[in-house]
Amino acid sequence: MQRTVYGGGGIMPDHFVPLDTLQYTRFHRQLALKNIIVNSSLRYIDDNRQQLKTQYPTFEAFDKGFEIPQLVVDQIVAEGSKQKVTPKDQEELERTMPYLRLQLKALVARDLWDMSEYFQIMNEHNHIVKKGIEVISTR
Repeated sequence: MQRTVYGGGGIMPDHFVPLDTLQYTRFHRQLALKNIIVNSSLRYIDDNRQQLKTQYPTFEAFDKGFEIPQLVVDQIVAEGSKQKVTPKDQEELERTMPYLRLQLKALVARDLWDMSEYFQIMNEHNHIVKKGIEVISTR
């Protein structure tokens, strides 16, 4: 679809998707800021690379079957606690877990394959990407 573009103010999208500011909890932001998430994922991959490659020879198999072990999540929470990064309450901890698990799975995929696989996993749950696909699919 061709449209005239006028200068002076940027481009306004046809469909506005508001940013979900509740997706990232304070606890998650602090874990990320202290590199606890990335360091834990690297340690997990270094310790399990060969087993992961054997168990999941393709990204498709990994995407379909891999779940972050609870032990890894527990280690992140424990390391956070050691560094005085703790959730405000049980509710914040529970709100943090789905996105943390998703991010960890994507980080493992990135290390086993590449950035493309990282974004494939992250974008499957990205509400902005989902809306974009929905809009494109209805045209």
